[in-house]
Amino acid sequence: MGTCWKNVPKNSVFELSGLPKSEQFALYSSGIRTIDEIPKINELDKNINIHLKSIAEGEIHVNQPQLKAFIDKIQYPLCFMDFETFMPAVPLYDGTKPYQHIPFQFSIHYLENEHSEIKHFEFLAEQGVDPRKAFLENLLVHLKMASTILVFDALMERNVLNGLKKEFPEFENDINLILNKLLDLMQVFQERYFYHPLMKNSHSIKTVLPALVPELSYSNLAISSGSIAMIAFEKLQNESDMFKALEVREQLLEYCKMDTYAMVKLLEVVKKSV
Repeated sequence: MGTCWKNVPKNSVFELSGLPKSEQFALYSSGIRTIDEIPKINELDKNINIHLKSIAEGEIHVNQPQLKAFIDKIQYPLCFMDFETFMPAVPLYDGTKPYQHIPFQFSIHYLENEHSEIKHFEFLAEQGVDPRKAFLENLLVHLKMASTILVFDALMERNVLNGLKKEFPEFENDINLILNKLLDLMQVFQERYFYHPLMKNSHSIKTVLPALVPELSYSNLAISSGSIAMIAFEKLQNESDMFKALEVREQLLEYCKMDTYAMVKLLEVVKKSV
Protein backbone atom coordinates (compact mmCIF):
# COMPACT_ATOMS: atom_id res chain seq x y z
CA MET A 1 0.00 0.00 0.00
CA GLY A 2 2.82 2.37 0.84
CA THR A 3 4.23 1.99 -2.65
CA CYS A 4 1.30 1.33 -4.96
CA TRP A 5 -1.17 3.65 -3.22
CA LYS A 6 1.24 6.42 -2.19
CA ASN A 7 -0.42 8.95 -4.52
CA VAL A 8 -3.95 8.22 -3.27
CA PRO A 9 -5.02 11.25 -1.18
CA LYS A 10 -6.79 11.25 2.16
CA ASN A 11 -10.60 11.28 2.01
CA SER A 12 -10.34 9.42 -1.29
CA VAL A 13 -13.28 7.79 -3.07
CA PHE A 14 -11.91 4.45 -1.85
CA GLU A 15 -13.11 5.43 1.64
CA LEU A 16 -16.74 5.37 0.51
CA SER A 17 -18.04 2.30 2.34
CA GLY A 18 -20.86 0.55 0.50
CA LEU A 19 -19.68 1.61 -2.96
CA PRO A 20 -18.46 -1.34 -5.08
CA LYS A 21 -14.73 -1.34 -5.79
CA SER A 22 -15.43 -1.18 -9.55
CA GLU A 23 -17.33 2.11 -9.07
CA GLN A 24 -14.62 3.48 -6.78
CA PHE A 25 -11.98 2.78 -9.44
CA ALA A 26 -14.25 4.23 -12.17
CA LEU A 27 -14.54 7.49 -10.22
CA TYR A 28 -10.81 7.59 -9.51
CA SER A 29 -9.89 6.88 -13.14
CA SER A 30 -12.23 9.62 -14.36
CA GLY A 31 -10.30 12.18 -12.29
CA ILE A 32 -12.63 12.29 -9.28
CA ARG A 33 -10.16 11.28 -6.57
CA THR A 34 -11.59 12.63 -3.33
CA ILE A 35 -15.08 12.48 -1.88
CA ASP A 36 -15.54 16.25 -2.00
CA GLU A 37 -14.84 16.23 -5.76
CA ILE A 38 -17.92 14.08 -6.48
CA PRO A 39 -20.52 16.26 -8.28
CA LYS A 40 -23.74 17.05 -6.43
CA ILE A 41 -25.69 15.59 -9.34
CA ASN A 42 -24.52 12.00 -9.84
CA GLU A 43 -25.77 8.46 -10.36
CA LEU A 44 -24.72 7.14 -6.94
CA ASP A 45 -27.36 5.66 -4.64
CA LYS A 46 -29.46 7.56 -2.09
CA ASN A 47 -27.44 6.55 0.97
CA ILE A 48 -24.14 7.65 -0.54
CA ASN A 49 -25.68 11.00 -1.47
CA ILE A 50 -26.89 11.44 2.12
CA HIS A 51 -23.28 10.84 3.16
CA LEU A 52 -21.96 13.37 0.61
CA LYS A 53 -24.51 16.00 1.65
CA SER A 54 -23.77 15.45 5.33
CA ILE A 55 -20.02 15.89 4.72
CA ALA A 56 -20.52 19.01 2.57
CA GLU A 57 -22.77 20.66 5.14
CA GLY A 58 -20.89 19.32 8.16
CA GLU A 59 -24.20 18.39 9.75
CA ILE A 60 -26.04 15.33 11.03
CA HIS A 61 -28.84 14.14 8.75
CA VAL A 62 -32.08 13.26 10.57
CA ASN A 63 -35.25 11.88 9.01
CA GLN A 64 -37.57 13.07 11.77
CA PRO A 65 -40.79 11.21 10.79
CA GLN A 66 -39.02 7.86 10.32
CA LEU A 67 -36.89 8.25 13.46
CA LYS A 68 -39.91 9.19 15.57
CA ALA A 69 -41.88 6.22 14.20
CA PHE A 70 -39.03 3.92 15.23
CA ILE A 71 -38.69 5.43 18.73
CA ASP A 72 -42.46 5.17 19.23
CA LYS A 73 -42.22 1.38 18.79
CA ILE A 74 -40.08 1.09 21.93
CA GLN A 75 -42.00 0.04 25.02
CA TYR A 76 -40.79 -0.47 28.57
CA PRO A 77 -39.49 -2.54 30.26
CA LEU A 78 -36.74 -2.45 27.63
CA CYS A 79 -33.90 -4.94 27.15
CA PHE A 80 -30.78 -4.34 25.05
CA MET A 81 -29.58 -7.80 24.00
CA ASP A 82 -26.56 -9.30 22.25
CA PHE A 83 -25.51 -12.91 21.57
CA GLU A 84 -22.11 -14.45 20.89
CA THR A 85 -21.78 -17.75 19.04
CA PHE A 86 -18.99 -20.02 17.87
CA MET A 87 -18.91 -22.31 14.83
CA PRO A 88 -16.80 -25.48 15.29
CA ALA A 89 -15.88 -27.09 11.96
CA VAL A 90 -16.07 -30.54 13.56
CA PRO A 91 -19.33 -30.73 15.57
CA LEU A 92 -18.73 -30.96 19.30
CA TYR A 93 -22.28 -31.77 20.43
CA ASP A 94 -24.91 -34.34 19.46
CA GLY A 95 -27.41 -33.05 16.91
CA THR A 96 -25.23 -30.19 15.64
CA LYS A 97 -23.71 -29.65 12.19
CA PRO A 98 -20.35 -28.39 10.91
CA TYR A 99 -20.07 -24.61 11.21
CA GLN A 100 -23.39 -24.32 13.05
CA HIS A 101 -23.76 -21.15 15.14
CA ILE A 102 -23.68 -22.39 18.76
CA PRO A 103 -24.73 -19.66 21.23
CA PHE A 104 -22.52 -19.53 24.32
CA GLN A 105 -22.91 -16.02 25.72
CA PHE A 106 -25.33 -13.13 26.07
CA SER A 107 -25.38 -9.66 27.56
CA ILE A 108 -28.54 -7.78 28.55
CA HIS A 109 -28.89 -4.20 29.74
CA TYR A 110 -32.33 -3.66 31.28
CA LEU A 111 -34.41 -0.52 31.81
CA GLU A 112 -37.62 -0.80 33.82
CA ASN A 113 -38.74 2.57 32.48
CA GLU A 114 -37.26 5.54 30.66
CA HIS A 115 -35.92 7.11 33.85
CA SER A 116 -34.92 4.05 35.88
CA GLU A 117 -31.40 2.99 36.72
CA ILE A 118 -29.97 0.59 34.17
CA LYS A 119 -29.21 -3.00 35.21
CA HIS A 120 -26.92 -5.52 33.57
CA PHE A 121 -27.28 -9.30 33.28
CA GLU A 122 -24.94 -11.72 31.54
CA PHE A 123 -24.31 -15.37 30.84
CA LEU A 124 -21.18 -17.20 29.69
CA ALA A 125 -21.28 -20.96 29.31
CA GLU A 126 -18.83 -23.27 30.99
CA GLN A 127 -16.31 -24.77 28.61
CA GLY A 128 -16.43 -28.44 27.76
CA VAL A 129 -20.24 -28.82 27.82
CA ASP A 130 -23.00 -28.18 25.29
CA PRO A 131 -23.98 -24.57 26.13
CA ARG A 132 -27.29 -24.35 24.26
CA LYS A 133 -29.87 -25.34 26.87
CA ALA A 134 -28.25 -23.44 29.73
CA PHE A 135 -27.93 -20.41 27.43
CA LEU A 136 -31.63 -20.58 26.53
CA GLU A 137 -32.91 -21.17 30.08
CA ASN A 138 -30.91 -18.23 31.45
CA LEU A 139 -31.98 -16.01 28.56
CA LEU A 140 -35.67 -16.69 29.15
CA VAL A 141 -35.37 -15.80 32.84
CA HIS A 142 -34.01 -12.34 32.04
CA LEU A 143 -36.32 -11.53 29.13
CA LYS A 144 -39.66 -12.62 30.57
CA MET A 145 -40.57 -9.09 31.75
CA ALA A 146 -39.40 -7.21 28.62
CA SER A 147 -41.88 -5.43 26.37
CA THR A 148 -39.27 -4.52 23.74
CA ILE A 149 -35.96 -6.28 23.08
CA LEU A 150 -33.51 -4.07 21.20
CA VAL A 151 -30.72 -5.71 19.18
CA PHE A 152 -28.20 -4.48 16.61
CA ASP A 153 -28.52 -6.45 13.36
CA ALA A 154 -31.33 -8.82 14.31
CA LEU A 155 -30.52 -11.48 11.70
CA MET A 156 -28.11 -13.45 13.89
CA GLU A 157 -30.31 -13.33 16.99
CA ARG A 158 -33.34 -14.43 14.97
CA ASN A 159 -31.44 -17.30 13.36
CA VAL A 160 -30.09 -18.51 16.71
CA LEU A 161 -33.50 -18.34 18.38
CA ASN A 162 -35.22 -20.13 15.49
CA GLY A 163 -32.54 -22.82 15.68
CA LEU A 164 -33.06 -23.24 19.43
CA LYS A 165 -36.79 -23.48 18.85
CA LYS A 166 -36.24 -26.56 16.66
CA GLU A 167 -33.68 -28.10 19.03
CA PHE A 168 -35.76 -27.51 22.19
CA PRO A 169 -39.42 -27.58 21.08
CA GLU A 170 -40.60 -27.47 24.70
CA PHE A 171 -39.53 -23.78 24.71
CA GLU A 172 -41.17 -22.89 21.38
CA ASN A 173 -43.87 -20.61 22.83
CA ASP A 174 -41.37 -18.74 25.02
CA ILE A 175 -39.00 -18.24 22.10
CA ASN A 176 -41.82 -17.00 19.86
CA LEU A 177 -42.63 -14.35 22.48
CA ILE A 178 -39.01 -13.15 22.33
CA LEU A 179 -39.00 -13.10 18.52
CA ASN A 180 -42.14 -10.96 18.49
CA LYS A 181 -40.53 -8.40 20.78
CA LEU A 182 -37.30 -7.92 18.79
CA LEU A 183 -36.57 -4.45 17.38
CA ASP A 184 -33.44 -3.80 15.31
CA LEU A 185 -31.58 -0.59 16.25
CA MET A 186 -29.36 -0.99 13.18
CA GLN A 187 -32.36 0.03 11.04
CA VAL A 188 -32.00 3.62 12.31
CA PHE A 189 -28.54 3.87 10.76
CA GLN A 190 -28.94 1.49 7.82
CA GLU A 191 -32.01 3.36 6.55
CA ARG A 192 -30.44 6.73 7.36
CA TYR A 193 -33.09 7.87 9.83
CA PHE A 194 -30.05 9.25 11.66
CA TYR A 195 -26.74 9.82 9.91
CA HIS A 196 -23.47 11.37 11.08
CA PRO A 197 -20.76 12.19 8.49
CA LEU A 198 -18.16 10.31 10.56
CA MET A 199 -20.09 7.08 9.94
CA LYS A 200 -18.41 7.06 6.49
CA ASN A 201 -21.46 5.53 4.80
CA SER A 202 -21.34 2.50 7.13
CA HIS A 203 -23.96 1.24 9.58
CA SER A 204 -21.68 -1.17 11.46
CA ILE A 205 -21.80 -0.64 15.22
CA LYS A 206 -17.99 -0.47 15.20
CA THR A 207 -18.25 2.63 12.97
CA VAL A 208 -21.44 4.15 14.35
CA LEU A 209 -20.33 4.07 18.00
CA PRO A 210 -17.14 6.19 17.70
CA ALA A 211 -18.99 8.62 15.42
CA LEU A 212 -21.82 9.22 17.89
CA VAL A 213 -20.23 8.33 21.24
CA PRO A 214 -16.50 9.08 20.82
CA GLU A 215 -15.71 8.42 24.49
CA LEU A 216 -16.52 4.72 23.96
CA SER A 217 -14.30 2.43 21.93
CA TYR A 218 -13.67 -1.24 21.25
CA SER A 219 -10.02 -0.55 20.48
CA ASN A 220 -8.82 -0.95 24.08
CA LEU A 221 -10.53 -4.34 24.56
CA ALA A 222 -8.49 -7.54 24.43
CA ILE A 223 -11.41 -9.10 22.54
CA SER A 224 -12.75 -6.47 20.18
CA SER A 225 -14.95 -8.29 17.65
CA GLY A 226 -17.39 -11.16 17.37
CA SER A 227 -14.96 -13.20 15.26
CA ILE A 228 -12.24 -12.89 17.92
CA ALA A 229 -14.76 -13.87 20.61
CA MET A 230 -15.74 -16.90 18.55
CA ILE A 231 -12.14 -18.10 18.28
CA ALA A 232 -11.41 -17.35 21.95
CA PHE A 233 -14.32 -19.45 23.22
CA GLU A 234 -13.50 -22.36 20.91
CA LYS A 235 -9.91 -22.37 22.20
CA LEU A 236 -11.25 -22.41 25.76
CA GLN A 237 -12.67 -25.89 25.16
CA ASN A 238 -9.16 -27.33 25.46
CA GLU A 239 -7.61 -24.80 27.87
CA SER A 240 -6.04 -26.54 30.88
CA ASP A 241 -4.53 -23.43 32.49
CA MET A 242 -7.17 -22.24 34.97
CA PHE A 243 -5.75 -18.72 35.21
CA LYS A 244 -5.62 -18.33 31.44
CA ALA A 245 -9.20 -19.60 31.18
CA LEU A 246 -10.39 -17.08 33.79
CA GLU A 247 -8.59 -14.26 31.97
CA VAL A 248 -10.23 -15.12 28.64
CA ARG A 249 -13.65 -15.46 30.27
CA GLU A 250 -13.32 -11.96 31.76
CA GLN A 251 -12.34 -10.62 28.34
CA LEU A 252 -15.36 -12.28 26.73
CA LEU A 253 -17.71 -10.83 29.33
CA GLU A 254 -16.22 -7.37 28.88
CA TYR A 255 -16.64 -7.49 25.10
CA CYS A 256 -20.25 -8.69 25.09
CA LYS A 257 -21.17 -6.14 27.77
CA MET A 258 -19.74 -3.39 25.56
CA ASP A 259 -22.04 -4.41 22.70
CA THR A 260 -25.22 -3.87 24.71
CA TYR A 261 -23.92 -0.78 26.54
CA ALA A 262 -23.08 0.69 23.13
CA MET A 263 -26.73 0.28 22.15
CA VAL A 264 -27.83 2.04 25.34
CA LYS A 265 -25.66 5.06 24.52
CA LEU A 266 -26.61 5.09 20.81
CA LEU A 267 -30.29 5.14 21.68
CA GLU A 268 -29.70 8.04 24.08
CA VAL A 269 -28.05 10.04 21.27
CA VAL A 270 -30.71 9.46 18.61
CA LYS A 271 -33.61 10.10 21.02
CA LYS A 272 -32.30 13.65 21.54
CA SER A 273 -33.03 14.35 17.85
CA VAL A 274 -36.72 13.43 18.05
